[in-house]
Amino acid sequence: MLVGAKTIVGKKEVAIAVAGREALGSWGLGLATIAAAFSTGSAINATLFATARLMHEVAKDRELPPILCHRNENGVPDRSIMIIGATGSLLAVSGSLEMLVEAASLAFLFTFAAVNVIALLTCSNQRWIFAFGSAGASMAGIVLVGRLIMEIPVALGLLATIVLIAIFGRPWINRWTARQHEKEDSK
Repeated sequence: MLVGAKTIVGKKEVAIAVAGREALGSWGLGLATIAAAFSTGSAINATLFATARLMHEVAKDRELPPILCHRNENGVPDRSIMIIGATGSLLAVSGSLEMLVEAASLAFLFTFAAVNVIALLTCSNQRWIFAFGSAGASMAGIVLVGRLIMEIPVALGLLATIVLIAIFGRPWINRWTARQHEKEDSK
């Protein structure tokens, strides 16, 4: 309400800062910028640590290499965090922020749709909720794929390459991971 929809659309990357400046002048600009930095840092940390813990659990289940089972003296899966952080940094440097956000959104939509389909097939009550969730995520995914084809085909190509590697490389990855766990167990 402070800056209007036209300003938000025109200055989408800095809309919060513009609103802060309109509300409180230069103090508002500073406060909005600091709040945005903390919010971004919080989201990155939450995703990083949650994903690292998930990688640790999957490695304990022998689906990922045993190196990811390591925890430091505080119980933090440190190697998983380092690998995810390095991979994220590499992706951030190699592509645009828009490309990363679009590709991540498509991955989240796919995951959400898949989880809802699994719940739809396995749960016996309130199945309509899972049907609605999977249909909504699938429709949003289709719209996003269409948008990526038109605006950022490179992001869609990279995502498709990752999916193909995951599908066709999975048997090799499983064999390699099993051998690594056998080596670790024999120590």
